[in-house]
Amino acid sequence: IMERPAGGSESPPAEVNFMSAKFHELLDEHLLESMYRQSHLEDVVEGRNWSLCLDPAQPEKYGKLCFGEDLAFECQILGSESYQ
Repeated sequence: IMERPAGGSESPPAEVNFMSAKFHELLDEHLLESMYRQSHLEDVVEGRNWSLCLDPAQPEKYGKLCFGEDLAFECQILGSESYQ
């Protein structure tokens, strides 16, 4: 378990404050396609109820993001760390 006092004003490490040229190249190459896919997914799932099962005791549903009764996607949860 990681613990950090609330309201800390610790600055991020210097390497977090820049993006490499390679990252910019990858961003330029894939940004438009990613935005298209996100927009398409919004069109497909808009207005549907959704659920996410993270209970390993339900293996048929575990790790699935469901929209309505007929649409399900395998998913993984990623986390991040904030310095604010």
